[in-house]
Amino acid sequence: MPISQLDQTWQQALGELQLQLTGATFDTWLGRTKLISFDSDEFTIGVHNQAAQDWMTDGQLEGLICRTLSGIEGRPVSVKFVVNGNGHTPAAESAVAVPGVAMPAQRPVPALPEMPDLKEVGYFPLSRYECTFWAPLLGRVAWRVWEIVRGSDTRKDKSDWTPERRWSAPEMARMVPCGPQAIVGVSRGDGRQAGSLDRMAEVGIGQYRRQGEARDPHTMYVISVRVRLPLLTPVSVMQLTDTLRHRHDRWLEEHGFNPRDWFVDSA
Repeated sequence: MPISQLDQTWQQALGELQLQLTGATFDTWLGRTKLISFDSDEFTIGVHNQAAQDWMTDGQLEGLICRTLSGIEGRPVSVKFVVNGNGHTPAAESAVAVPGVAMPAQRPVPALPEMPDLKEVGYFPLSRYECTFWAPLLGRVAWRVWEIVRGSDTRKDKSDWTPERRWSAPEMARMVPCGPQAIVGVSRGDGRQAGSLDRMAEVGIGQYRRQGEARDPHTMYVISVRVRLPLLTPVSVMQLTDTLRHRHDRWLEEHGFNPRDWFVDSA
């Protein structure tokens, strides 16, 4: 993938991540990251120091970044964190001693602020299962809409569903980004084309009701989504690609399920 496209992908991911995290969390851990390379469905992300690499590798933000990049790419991807791409400080590498010219004094690196408990500030990390299987099942727009609504729930004590919240189609479309019709669907001469809200309702992870006329630009949609996504049903699994279906079978086996029995019991 060309470097320019990598930069564009990462900037889009950062824009989406900034909507879901507090300012302090984003600035501390993601503000100085950069996308280094992409190889075999794995993004290599450069971070500013070893503490950031250790903390992010432990899984606090890894699932969120993986999910966001998967949504942008439209397929499951993984992430790897490295310190500045090679473990060295770029400023130190570029400093060259010139005879007769005093080198500027090195500024001390400020200590990182203490990381808040993410659950205490209303952040609820996603699992790899959700990123790997639910994202491609829903598609980019519906997955992003679910992320936005779920991310707006900053309660410390969460229930199974997010509180109902009113959204306009143009507001949601700007955040995805997409056209409003991709959010709420559109009626055509030969019938109605479903939108992402319909898709979430179809698979049982979202519910909504409309307040106003469909064609009125001031119409609002009252939306609630599941906070935790359940295992896919057999019907949903059959909508995945062959590769993802095989991966889902392996996931079931690794977690103590017999795929064949699961399909029978869940049908």
